[in-house]
Parts: sequence; C-alpha cells; structure tokens
Amino acid sequence: TSLAFPLLNGCIPSYATNFTSLHLAFELADHAGAKLNVYTGKMFKESFVSKKTLEESDDDALANSIVSDIQEKIGLLEQQNLMHVDMRLSVAEIASLDRVRVEKDLPSFDSYGPVGDELKARLAEHLSTMGENDPTDIERISAVIHRLSAGMQNGFGKKSVWITVRVSMPNPAFNITRWHTDGAYFTTDEKTYKLVATLKGAPTLFGNVIDEQAYRQLEDTERENQNKNENNPSALEAEDMRIRREMTRLIESTDAPAPRQATVYLVGHENAVIHSEPAIKEPRIFVSVLPGSRVQIDEWRAASE
Repeated sequence: TSLAFPLLNGCIPSYATNFTSLHLAFELADHAGAKLNVYTGKMFKESFVSKKTLEESDDDALANSIVSDIQEKIGLLEQQNLMHVDMRLSVAEIASLDRVRVEKDLPSFDSYGPVGDELKARLAEHLSTMGENDPTDIERISAVIHRLSAGMQNGFGKKSVWITVRVSMPNPAFNITRWHTDGAYFTTDEKTYKLVATLKGAPTLFGNVIDEQAYRQLEDTERENQNKNENNPSALEAEDMRIRREMTRLIESTDAPAPRQATVYLVGHENAVIHSEPAIKEPRIFVSVLPGSRVQIDEWRAASE
C-alpha cells in the first residue's frame, strides 16, 4: 500500500518505464481508487486515458489525443517556437520498442502526401529489413509513426505531410554536433513547424545561441564553404568539421525532450530553432514529420528529388 503514495502525490516512479512496471502502476492506482494518466504520470478521477486504450494501442483514441495536445499548445509554440508533446505510446508499443533489434543501417524512408492506412504497410515493409524481429513489433512501431504523422497533419489542419524515417547503427558522423536551423521547405506566408521523434536511441539536441554575432558569421562561412568546395569533398568536409567545432563554443544545449516525447519546432524562419543530431552511440530509429498543403508538400518533393 505504501507504494501507492508517490503515485497519488506526484508522478510515476522512474522505474515505471516498461510493460511490467506500468502494469504495477495501474494496479496501485486501481487499489487507491483512482485512474492513472500515464502521459503526465498523475492520477485523476475523471479525465484519463483508459488502461485498455494503452494496452491495446487504440490508434484512433491515441491519435486524437496527440491532435488535442498540439492544438492546446499552439499558443505556447507561437511564443517559444518549440514544444514537446507526449507520443502517446501504449504499454505494448513501449515493450516492442524496448525489444526490437536494429542490426543494420537502412536507406532513408520518405513519404510525401496525405496520411492514409496504406502508410502502415509501407512502413512495416521498410522496417522489417532492419533486423530479425517479431512482425507484431514491427507493426506496432509502424502504427506509432502513422499516429504521429496523422497527429501533425490533423493538429495543424493540413492535408499532406512529408515523413522521413532514418534507421542507423552506431557511427561517428555526429560526434561533433552539427548545430543548424532548417530553412524553408516550401512557399508559404505562414509559420511552418516540424516534428521530430526518436523512437529508439538518443534524441535530437536543441540549443540556444550564446554569441549571436559570432554565430551569424559562422553561418556565412558555412554557406561560403558549400559554394567554394562543392566539387571538392575532402576540403568541404575538413572545413565543415572546423566550423562545427567553432559552433560548439557558441551554443548551449537546452530544452531536451523527456523519454517518450516528440518535439515540434519552428523551421524556415528568422527565429527557426537551432538543433543537431546527437552522437549516435547506439542503434537509433528517428522520425520527422513536416505538415503542409498538398501543393506545398509536392513543391518540397520536387525540390528534394
């Protein structure tokens, strides 16, 4: 009984991150006569996501909760240019992500267009090649990506998205951080926001500039390097590494997402959010979702191909 008190007075204990311990949290909540909201770690008598929804991956209910989360935080996003949202992972999905094995790098998966049911099958076909895994685990991970994509499309009232999924083995590519902002993806007069989520491995890093003038100068140097050494890969890489090292002195890390959170941030704007890939020391499954109109996403597809 004493174990129930931390739950009633605060959040799920740090050990409650897998299938077994979340079940324990539910049982403690039931014993205390309360309902557990695993997204905040708190108990409520009324507004809650049911144990059945979380165990059985009710995609519609979980997707709708992501849409609500995004819409409720739009004001915060306008002010801060960045917000974290819970990925609404079910207990079974958490277990699948913990269990799934990444045994090789995969080519980037890219999808352009409205989020439809066929997306799950395409994702599953792609992800099934990353290692020897239970097909059920692959289906659950595909459902998570589908849900995040639908959440961004519907949360921002758009008709289309660009989805990228990257599956990576440990590598040294980002041992030196690559601090940067995302430019404009398509023509628009509105602010554009992008979601990133790491389903397995280290999350995307976010930062603030310490010295704005020095940072802008380095951005100019970076563009000059791209133009000057476009046809000289070794010189391009050497100068890029030098610029990256300089950047690390000008950026302080901040706003890290908590486990099981995705991040939505501003792109293509003078106040676009600075971020970097993390050092990839363990297998990683990364997802990004950019919402837009069909014309806008088609414009980006044509530019990127």
